[in-house]
Amino acid sequence: TGGSTTITMPVNANQNYSGNSSWIINYGCAVCCGVDLASWKKNKSYTISDFANYYDEANGYYWTGPDNFSCSDAISLASLNEAQTIEKIRSYVKNHIPVACHAVGSGSRQHWFVAYELTGESGGTWATAGIKVLDPYNSNSGSTEGRRVTILEAMQTSHVTLGVDRIRIPN
Repeated sequence: TGGSTTITMPVNANQNYSGNSSWIINYGCAVCCGVDLASWKKNKSYTISDFANYYDEANGYYWTGPDNFSCSDAISLASLNEAQTIEKIRSYVKNHIPVACHAVGSGSRQHWFVAYELTGESGGTWATAGIKVLDPYNSNSGSTEGRRVTILEAMQTSHVTLGVDRIRIPN
């Protein structure tokens, strides 16, 4: 189903920014998504350092943040095929709700990014999904900004092309 929608996202955190800890650079995509989603939900520009009390390098990140920000428990999409998964993500963005998407690849590869825009394309494959994401994987270590790319480009760059297996919605 076509139609374009763009959710204004005040922050797009870059996990590879040189000012981040090595843990954030290597494993912090979920924290970056939390920063992005909290900034949208609370209408306030947060930074990764604002989330320092909400993750730890030994145990990870539990999808909470300042000002009582939290996300839903993970919603599994594992039983859906590619087209159904794409439509599920689209349904949230169409309703102006950005969604954190967890994509997987071979081995232990995984990556989180935030779906925030529908371009009007309506195909049932990642290549034709028409979904744009805030991707915390920006190889420019001099920038605090993540990338704004298609969902397929985010998946390809991070080698997680097996698809999205779960999502989280800001509460």
